[in-house]
Amino acid sequence: MERYLSDKLMEEKDEELFEQISTLYPEAMNIAFKIKEYMQEVHHKPVPKDELTYLAVHINRLLKYSELNK
Repeated sequence: MERYLSDKLMEEKDEELFEQISTLYPEAMNIAFKIKEYMQEVHHKPVPKDELTYLAVHINRLLKYSELNK
């Protein structure tokens, strides 16, 4: 979020990693897309795929942690 607000976004254009994370963690990616839509609506600027990928990885980690602690 800090990078997003300060316009210091990742710009690696790693399409393969995006596809892998989408396939491996579909639930996390769906949540990341919802967050992306909200961020774009509120801040009026796009969220690159690399940032979306990064967000999904961290969401997946939180989902797994949450399931382990039920």
